[in-house]
Order: sequence, then structure tokens, then C-alpha cells
Amino acid sequence: MLKKIFLSLAFIISINALPVFAQDYIELTFSDTFSDNNYSYSGIPALSKEKRVNSHAPSIIISGESDLEEQVSKSLDYAMSVWKSCIIGDTEIFIEIRFEDIEEDIKTTVRYQRKDDLMFPVALYAYLENMTGRDQNTPDGIITINSNTDWDYNIGDNISSDKKNLSFGIMRAVARILGFGSSIQVESQGNYSFADKRLHSVFDSMVSDSSNKKLTSIGVNRGKPSQELKEYVESPGKTFWLNTGKVIYQLAEPPYTKDNPPFVFIKDMNSLMKGDLSTGDYILNVDEATRAILRDLGWDAPATALISIAGDDVDDTGLASAYSSHKFRINKGNLSISDPKWVLELPLADGKTQSMQLPDNNLSCTTPSIKNEKDYKINSDGDIEAQLKFTCTIDGVEAKASFKIYFELKPLIEYAVIERIEDNAPYDSYNAYYKVKYRGAEKIQIYVEEEYAPKVKYSVINEPYIAHGMADHITAPFFALINFVAENEYGKSIYTIELEPYGAVSDNSGLRDDSLVTGFHSINIDRSDDCRFEVYDAWGRKLGVFTDMSEIKSIPQKGILIIRHINGQSVKTQYCPK
Repeated sequence: MLKKIFLSLAFIISINALPVFAQDYIELTFSDTFSDNNYSYSGIPALSKEKRVNSHAPSIIISGESDLEEQVSKSLDYAMSVWKSCIIGDTEIFIEIRFEDIEEDIKTTVRYQRKDDLMFPVALYAYLENMTGRDQNTPDGIITINSNTDWDYNIGDNISSDKKNLSFGIMRAVARILGFGSSIQVESQGNYSFADKRLHSVFDSMVSDSSNKKLTSIGVNRGKPSQELKEYVESPGKTFWLNTGKVIYQLAEPPYTKDNPPFVFIKDMNSLMKGDLSTGDYILNVDEATRAILRDLGWDAPATALISIAGDDVDDTGLASAYSSHKFRINKGNLSISDPKWVLELPLADGKTQSMQLPDNNLSCTTPSIKNEKDYKINSDGDIEAQLKFTCTIDGVEAKASFKIYFELKPLIEYAVIERIEDNAPYDSYNAYYKVKYRGAEKIQIYVEEEYAPKVKYSVINEPYIAHGMADHITAPFFALINFVAENEYGKSIYTIELEPYGAVSDNSGLRDDSLVTGFHSINIDRSDDCRFEVYDAWGRKLGVFTDMSEIKSIPQKGILIIRHINGQSVKTQYCPK
């Protein structure tokens, strides 16, 4: 583990000419390191899935992901889903992920391309030029994650205040790949220079000082240190601003150093792109200031298309049931369309893409239900992310439209394991620490049943994808069940860990049918409007279900009855002589 670094922020910009494209492309490298000082930290919670989907989202294509641990992939999946919801346009962004031993916490390398009289990040250049079919083997940016950093991979209830949040770090890195950050380098001996020998960056063009003097009024000086640039940056009493055309945002104030270079941070502690990173920070949304700046760079919504796709029962989120068909149609106004073609592209589990030709019916089509979900790649949110594409001819010219569909599935708990047992000696009990991985829901419900215990312990962890928790003070000499339940509008998934006396995990653990199983090894989860009484005899045999306590008198059996009063998510058990 690297020694802790006591800096408010380490953020360095460097540049290397690419040998193959030396005249057209350059690389800028941005480095972030979280401070370990005991400052107060900023916290902006994660977005729900409904706020992270977009039927007109770009495709962010990740390379290097197959070698990552599942916890890293969790952070990566969340970060990318947030960014896809922020950008509108049928474009592709190529990002490579590396996990290495580096000095900083996160290093982001961004490829820039010269266009007209400015440098543009390659991802933005491709977006503006509507480029398709690019070579994904040459990424738009590389995010290198420090393999020695004590990362916090959580985005919900499990977030740690004494770790560095990886989703937050990755989200900042993506903003760099989209073009956020000045091209100014801090040289040795406190001098400053521009990264390129010929041009400013598009971000540089938005920077001005409190006297309204633009950064681009300072010449690039062939990428060499400049006294004029030094005076511009260091003149006392100045503030610096980013002008989006509609709103101006103040940048972090001087003094500037290699650890705090000029014109790269917003002066707002709740912004994704704030300065002064601290351990414990988790800003898991893209704030309006960052969005506005990126829109002004060029990531605004494209011009209104001639044609567009709309769903009869699927709105602009693109969320749709995988278990039913859906009708889509073309909005064309008064245009005359010929040669219409529909294609539904579905991601397969083996990494390939299935292209399904759909028949046209008067400029509409119907997507079929998903027959075997195991054939397809399912994302962390539990959806099959498909692309519906339409092509046609308008006045002799080809026209295109696309619509991203998120086919929602029933939830699935992939596994649940006991990570460790903690003895509560001298008390005859233990704590069981567990880990559960699931998809298709944004929270996991936990029900702990103990043999001979009068009630069921209930809790909820709002931690998507992978959650950690503890079942406390389980009576050691008896059996116990920990039931995990993931639920959405399409169904539920139940996974049971059976604990033998003193915490040994039984071979009977695993996925369960969501129907009621009678006796001790049972659980039934219902919605909050449900109230009933389940009655068992002393041997655990189910005798009946009643909606009123007085109805239990009709049971002919004598002796001890076990009555489970279920009222929504509250379950109470009592023993009654009869």
C-alpha cells in the first residue's frame, strides 16, 4: 500500500506527442490524488436507475474491463451510466481502463486533435463531425487506476467516510476525456506554458480573468514558457471565470502550483469538478455547472433530426419490459419516406451482437419479447441494453434514426456468501458478516430467522449491485436463516444462507423459489398492504392462513400453535396454547 499523501490535491498536466500522429494529435495527462487530511468532505448521493437512462444515449465502449475485479466494475458501470444519461447523440466514446501501480490515485490520458484554430478532445471532435466506424483500438482516453489505493467501491448505504470513492474518481476522469480542463502546464521554477506548440484548447477559449481578458489572447509561444502567460496567471487580486455564453462560473483561485494548476477546477465544493479533493468525498452526479461547461464546449444536443423514433408504450427513458412486445414508429412530419428498414441490435453474452431485421408496417415496427435472457449480456442494472435502428431514403438521400431500449428483467441474486463469523464471547451468540451480489433492483432486503426466536429481524441496504452487511447476535447453539430478497415490478429473487449451530454454512444454501415453503425453512415476502396470520403446529406443519385472529378458533388441533402475524414487511411469531 502506498504511503498516505498529505496534499490538498495533486493534479498534474503533461503532454506527449504521439509518434504516429505527431502533426495532428497530442496527449494531455491529468492526475488526481485525494487528500488524507481530516477535512470535511462533500457528499452528493447516487442517482436512481430511472435518472441514469436515456433513449438517445451514446455508446461508451470500454476496453480492458475483462481483467478488472467485480468491485471495480461496479464503480465503473455506475460512472458510465451517469455520463450516458448526460449526453444526447448517436456517437461512440472509446475508453481504456487500466489498473496499475502508479503514484497518483487516478491518471487520465486524453487524446486531442487539431481542428481549425483550436485543439479538441478526439471524443468531442468525433461527436461534432458525426464520425462513425472509428477504430476502437485507439481509445479517446485512458483511465489508469492506482491498484494500491484503498478504494471505496460503494455508491449507497455502504459508502465509507475514510476511503477514496472510485465512482467519483472515474466520473471526474470521464469529464477530462470529454474536454474539461485547461491545457496550461506548470513548468519547473514556477513557469507556465501551453501544451501545444500551435493552438489553444477549446476549454482555454472559455477562460477569462476579472478584467475580461481572455486566456486565448496570450500566444502559445510554441509551447515554451511565457512571461506574458506567467503575469496573466499570477497578477494579484485577479479572479478567473469560465463563460458558457449564458452563465459564468468562477474557477478555483490562485496561488497555482503543480499540485493546483490554473483553470482546471470550479470554485464550488459540491461540483463534480471541484478542487481540494478529500478522502471521503463522493459526488455521484454531474452538477449543472459541469454540464453547462461541457455543453458550451460542444456536447450540446445535436440539431433537430429530420426523423426520430418514438415508442407507443416506451418513453424517452427507453425502459421497457423484456417480457412483452413493444411498438415503435417514425416521426417524419410531412416528409416522403421510401425504402424503410428496421434493425434491432441486441448484445449477446459472448460479446457479439445479434442483428434482428424487423418488418416495417407503415413506418412502424414491433420488437418481440425476450425468449431466453441467458443468451444476452445483462448490465449491472439488470437490463439488456439494445439499439433500435431505422434507415430510409428521403429525396434520394439516406436518413437514419436510433433509439436505445433498456429491456428490464426480473431481478437476480447472483450469490450471497458469509465473509466472516465474529464470536460475541462471553455471550453465546455471533455476528455474521455477508456479501451479496445482485442485479435488477437498487436495494437488497434481509430477513434473519432464528430457530425458536419469537420474531424475524428485517433490514434494507440501499447499495446497488454489491452490498455488504452484518446479521448481529445470532444465537449460537441453534440454526438460523439469512434470506436475501431483491424485488422489482417484474418479480423477485430470494437467496437463503442456512447457518448451522455456531455459524457453519449449510450445503442447503442457495436460490429459493419465491413461493412459500412451509415449516422453519420458509419465508414469504409481500407488499405493505398485506396482513395475515399463518398458523403452524408444534412440528412446523402449516395448518392454514387467516385474515382475522378470531378465525383461528376454527382449527380442530389441540396443543401449542405457532402463529406468524405478517403485516407488510413486519413478521412476528408467537406461541399459543389451544
